[in-house]
Amino acid sequence: FRTIPILAGCYIAIVSAAAIEQDIDWGDVGADAYIAKGPFSTMLPHILATIAESEAPRQTPGRHGIRGAENLHSRQITRELLSQNRHLQIILEKTPQGILSIADNRVFYANPAALHILRVGLEQLLGNFLDKVLDAATWNTLAPFLDAGADGARNGHETVLKIHDRNIIPQCLAMKEDPGNQVILLLDITERAQAEEELKNSLSLLSASLESTADGILVVDRQGRIVRWNQKFAEMWKIPQEDLVVGDAIRAIDPVLAQLVDPARYPDTFPDLDTRPEPSRFEQIEFADGRVFEHYSQPQRIDTALVGRVWSFRDITARKQTEHELLESENKFRLTFSFSPDSVNINRLEDGLYVDVNDSFTRATGYTPEDVIGKTSLEINIWHDPADRQRLVEGIRETGIVENLEALFRKKDGSLVTGLMSARVITLKGVPHIISITRDITERKKYEQEQLKIEKLESLGILAGGIAHDFNNILTGIMGNISLAKVFLDSSEKSYKPLVEAEKAARRAGELAHQLLTFARGGEPIKKVTSVHHLVSEAVSFVLRGSNVKGIIDIPESVHAIEADEGQMSQVFHNLIINATQAMPGGGTLTVAARNEHLAEHNSLLLASGPYIRLTFSDQGCGIEADTLKRIFDPYFTTKAAGIGLGLASVHSIVTRHGGHIGAHSVIGEGTSFTLHLPSIGKGYKEYQAEVVVQMSGGHRGGPILVMDDEETIREIASSILTHLGYQVTTCADGEEAIELYAKSVDSGSPFKTVIMDLTIPGGVGGKQAAERILSLYPAACLIVSSGYSNDPVMSNYREHGFSGAIAKPYNIDEVEQVLGSLLSR
Repeated sequence: FRTIPILAGCYIAIVSAAAIEQDIDWGDVGADAYIAKGPFSTMLPHILATIAESEAPRQTPGRHGIRGAENLHSRQITRELLSQNRHLQIILEKTPQGILSIADNRVFYANPAALHILRVGLEQLLGNFLDKVLDAATWNTLAPFLDAGADGARNGHETVLKIHDRNIIPQCLAMKEDPGNQVILLLDITERAQAEEELKNSLSLLSASLESTADGILVVDRQGRIVRWNQKFAEMWKIPQEDLVVGDAIRAIDPVLAQLVDPARYPDTFPDLDTRPEPSRFEQIEFADGRVFEHYSQPQRIDTALVGRVWSFRDITARKQTEHELLESENKFRLTFSFSPDSVNINRLEDGLYVDVNDSFTRATGYTPEDVIGKTSLEINIWHDPADRQRLVEGIRETGIVENLEALFRKKDGSLVTGLMSARVITLKGVPHIISITRDITERKKYEQEQLKIEKLESLGILAGGIAHDFNNILTGIMGNISLAKVFLDSSEKSYKPLVEAEKAARRAGELAHQLLTFARGGEPIKKVTSVHHLVSEAVSFVLRGSNVKGIIDIPESVHAIEADEGQMSQVFHNLIINATQAMPGGGTLTVAARNEHLAEHNSLLLASGPYIRLTFSDQGCGIEADTLKRIFDPYFTTKAAGIGLGLASVHSIVTRHGGHIGAHSVIGEGTSFTLHLPSIGKGYKEYQAEVVVQMSGGHRGGPILVMDDEETIREIASSILTHLGYQVTTCADGEEAIELYAKSVDSGSPFKTVIMDLTIPGGVGGKQAAERILSLYPAACLIVSSGYSNDPVMSNYREHGFSGAIAKPYNIDEVEQVLGSLLSR
């Protein structure tokens, strides 16, 4: 029986036929019914049929009829009710919805969910009034709802109550049969509300993100219908908002695609997504107006089901422009790097390895890229002084930049060059490097050294000028007195010859001072007519005396005289003769020859047309190399260990200032010739002297002369010379006094025939300033300038400053007579 579900829990007594006739209450023994004993195979179907058929027990059973079958039915019904009650109880206990049953305002049932929501115990709640059990806050929240429910009111919407920390939707069910009974349902939606709030926040964040992004976003479903889009998408594609309708495809797509450079190239920019389920897509879209978009698309799936696609469009126009500009910049950098005249090298910052060098680096150092790339500067030993490299390293480490680092660099052949380096840290492909630019300043440094020499010489010139001025004043006193003494002696007397030699020595001393000025500072020549033969003879005799070089002078009397500064021209001849003797250490012959020559216009020497003399100095020395010959007149160029390179440079400068030209020709092993072209006066020196004598004998001696000089010695010797020549001499010490004396002479009706004025008066008015003031008052005044500063431009260009003549100190009586005779005879 127990194996048959319908009989489970039913107890049936099986009794004998005799016992069945007895009046026995089988219920007392716990049986629900009883049946006469018989074969089990016949009893069981009868029992099952009896239980299944509720009316069966009411029929008179046969031999095997069941007694008390009605008990089986009631038992079965009770079992079913109990089973259903248990199921209902489980549902009530397990449901998350709170359930309260109230009768006459008292609680007679509450499930665990209700107890949890109200935070009370079952023993507190059952049989009690809610307002007596619940805390005041909970009761005040729930009471209005209960009253409304008790009155039969029904809300058309959910009312959410806050009970403790939970969100509760209450529902009150009133029993129609018994209005005093209520069932209160308390639905806890706290988690649902939180989920809804989170979903709301998530959707809000998604919407804000969608609108705040710089990209245009379009979301479509499988059929290509719009699900969502942001404002940026409409702006980027210039699509009117009325053409973007949720649930519809994009309208008027052709005008949209017409914006593209090549619409046919992008037929699937907005494809039918149902037929294009590829995982993702990327492409660049070019617009006719120059814009460029990046296009990304990704399928949208729920689990594995494809539900749509998200399209993203990014405007990369600015980035593409930047990339283009960067590419142009890189090309410009590469061009600058490649064609820069300065050496450029790039080294890795981490280890100093060369990664690239330009052609100028190779030209400057001799190292090819193959020689240095992958190596450090220490490995190729390019730094002459390691301290310079350390300065570079420290500067880069401290500031990332080094400017104008001057250093010596060793070339591949071992020679040194001076470079001016600037370097800074740059980033190439994310890796820090050092770019160094080095300018070869070797020649500039040489020039600076030459300039330093010039500055030293200028300082020497200032000193020499002062010495020469004082020296010339002293020599003027010596030469003037010697020349005056000679006047009073007959040439046959024994004392006459020593005076002549003393005068020559004084003259040479004056020339020495003049050469010192020319050497140190240069200076415009103070020209006077002179004999080339005389100057050459003195120079050859002076330089070759005691040497093993023989001098031959080939200058006929017909050679014209020149107008030159005797001191400067003597310096030229001395330098050329000295060079010749040095070129012939074993001895030889120096030939000096001169001839007249007339240069036409547009001659090859680029000189003015007119009469010249051609003067040649030819030696039999070793000769000069062609490359050296090109540079022999350059300042500071020398082939001599102890030389300073100013000899031939001074020669060239002096000849040029005299309006002439100098050139050189040399044959190795045969010798060198220097050829000078100097302007001549067009007549020989003797002819010129004869004309001067005639002029001086013209009877123009005599008359008043004013001498202005700050040196008393000069005033005395000048006065003696002029008095001897027949003039009436007045002297003064400065320009102010000279101006006053000249004005008085004019007022007296006997103006000075001429005024001889010293150029420089320390602390007073010199000859230049005094001449300007005298000429402004008396334009016909005859003024002669005199100075120991023979290199002063006023002396060489005296006419430009208003003077009629010039007398350089030191001078003798003959020179004074010659100047006065040439001026006063006019």
